[in-house]
Amino acid sequence: MALKLYTFPGNPRANKALIAAKYNGVDITIPAGFVMGESNKTPEFLALNPLGKVPTLETPEGGIFESNAIAKYVGGLRADTQLMGASYFEAGQVNQWMDFCTTHLDLPLSNWTYQILGWMQFNKGITVKAQQDVLAALKVVDSHLLKNSFLVGSCITLADITLACSLDLGFRMVFDPAYRAKFPNVTRWFTTCVNQPEFVAIMGPVELCAKMQEAKAPAKPKQEPKKKKAKQEPKKKEAAGGDDAPKPAAKGKNPLDLLPKPKWPIDEWKRQYSNNDTPVACQWLWDNWDPEGYSWYHIKNKYAAEQSKAWMAANLVGGFQNRWECCRKYSFGVVLICGEDKAGGMEIEGYIMFRGKVVPPDWKDIPDAETYAITPCDPINDMACRKRLTAYLAWGEYGLEGDLSGPCLDGKELK
Repeated sequence: MALKLYTFPGNPRANKALIAAKYNGVDITIPAGFVMGESNKTPEFLALNPLGKVPTLETPEGGIFESNAIAKYVGGLRADTQLMGASYFEAGQVNQWMDFCTTHLDLPLSNWTYQILGWMQFNKGITVKAQQDVLAALKVVDSHLLKNSFLVGSCITLADITLACSLDLGFRMVFDPAYRAKFPNVTRWFTTCVNQPEFVAIMGPVELCAKMQEAKAPAKPKQEPKKKKAKQEPKKKEAAGGDDAPKPAAKGKNPLDLLPKPKWPIDEWKRQYSNNDTPVACQWLWDNWDPEGYSWYHIKNKYAAEQSKAWMAANLVGGFQNRWECCRKYSFGVVLICGEDKAGGMEIEGYIMFRGKVVPPDWKDIPDAETYAITPCDPINDMACRKRLTAYLAWGEYGLEGDLSGPCLDGKELK
C-alpha cells in the first residue's frame, strides 16, 4: 500500500503515525521538497486536506487529516500487532487515552514549553497554570500505571505511542529529577517506551532533562531619572496671522508615509512574486528597481544552532512571522531554515526588502528582531549578492540549491 505523509521534519504530531507504521511494518514516505506556505496551498494538497495543514496522509482512497485520525488509520492496518487493542473494549480504552492527551496534556504542556522555545510570549501566570494542569494529568496517569505496565492491555498500543509523543518535549526540557520524582511510574513507563527500537527510529535517543529550563521574561527598558519640570511660562496671546504658522504633523503618522512616493508600491512586487515563477518575478524587480524607494537587507538568526530539530526551528520562524504585522505594510521578506536536521546543523537566514533607505523603526517593535543580525546588501551592483538573494526567494529551486547555506528544510514568507 502506497502511503504518503505530508509534514515537516520532526513534527511530534506526525511521529505518532510514523512510530505506529514501524510496529505494523507499513511503508510511509514523506515527500521531498514539501514546503509549508507553498506546497500546502496547491489545489492537489487542498483536495487531500481543505484546511491546508499538516500532518496529512495520502492513501489510495484519498486524504486523511488530523494527527489522531492518521495514527488510528495506520495503527489499524494490522490486527495482530494489537496497536488498537486486543478487543473491542481495549479499542475503546485506546481511544480514551488518546482523547485524554488531547484534552488534558497537549495544550498545557505546549503553553509551558513553547514559552521556553520562544514560540509564545512569556506569561508567568500561563506558565504556573500550565505546570499545575500538567502535574494533575500526570498524577492520573501515574496512578493508572502503578498496577499496569502499559496504558492498555499487556503490550504497547497506540495509546502508549500517543502519550509518549505528547510528553516528549516535557521529559527533554522541563521534567527534571525532582519533578519526575512526583510521578515515578510514568517515568518508568516513558523510558521503557522510548527505548524500543520502533520509537528510537523516529524520535532518536531521548535524554531526560537534568535541569528544568525556564522561560525568560523580556528585559524591562531602563528608566531615565525623572527631570524636574520647568516652570511653565504664562501663555501668550497669539499674534495676528497666527493661523499661518506651521502646524505640527498629525500624531501617529508613520515616518515611511512621509517619504517621497516610490516608482511602484511594494504590493506590486508582492503580486509579481506571488503570481510568477521566481526568475520571472526577479527580472521584473531588477528591471524596475527603485533605489530611492526601497532597500535590501540580509538577516541571520543568532541562535539557530540552539535548535535541535527542524520543526523547532520552523516554529521559531513561524512565531517571527506571526509578530511581523507591524512591518507588513512597508516590507517583504523570505526566511529559510537550511542545513541538517540536527542540533547545530541548521542556519536560519534570509532577505528583507524595506520601504526607504534605512531599517525602519518598526523593525525594533518586533520582539524577535534582536535575535537576528541584519546587514544591508546591494543586489543591484553586487551580482554574487543578487544570485544568493534570488536563491532564497526561490527556496533553492531552479538549480539554485548550491547558493543556499544548505538543503532547504522549511521557511516562511513575510508578506
